[in-house]
Amino acid sequence: MGALKSVFDPKYEINGTGVVVTNKLYKKRIFNNLRFNTNLHRGEDEHIICFLMKRVEKFVITDERLYYYFHRSDSVLHRESSEVQRIGKHLELLNMYDERLLLFKEEEFNDLYNTCLINIMNLTITAFFSISNKEIKQSLINRYRNRFSEFSKRQINILSVIDKVRFFTFRIYPQLYMLILLVSMRKLTPK
Repeated sequence: MGALKSVFDPKYEINGTGVVVTNKLYKKRIFNNLRFNTNLHRGEDEHIICFLMKRVEKFVITDERLYYYFHRSDSVLHRESSEVQRIGKHLELLNMYDERLLLFKEEEFNDLYNTCLINIMNLTITAFFSISNKEIKQSLINRYRNRFSEFSKRQINILSVIDKVRFFTFRIYPQLYMLILLVSMRKLTPK
């Protein structure tokens, strides 16, 4: 349980622990009956890491830099994508978060479940504004609205007033959401 929680702990994200699998060492048996989803265009690390970390009995975190990652400008991550590819990536990530919610349904992972739920809501909003296809936009709104009652029960008390307004506004009238976001960003921008 601790290993899984550490993957999502913001204080470890700074040190690069995060959801990537490449900065960790594993015993081979942890991968028994688990495989990377090769159909994913992005996020295959993030997809499998939860299942791996749930199996870990013992783990150690160090601040020592033992691994260096090479970023290529022509990698899949940095390549320009068409709208069809963007739609696919967003829907893949949303489906991945849906699977993760099922994994975190147990009481001991309640805080991870809540984090995942807020990520789904934010990702749905991001997908909505980066896609122009009206049918898919409507399906995203429906998906958002279907999750909203659970989201508001679990998260509403810990959200800032601006976030409450933002999430409620997107549920009711997504186009107005953009206006609220722009106004809140202006308030945060130093003069």
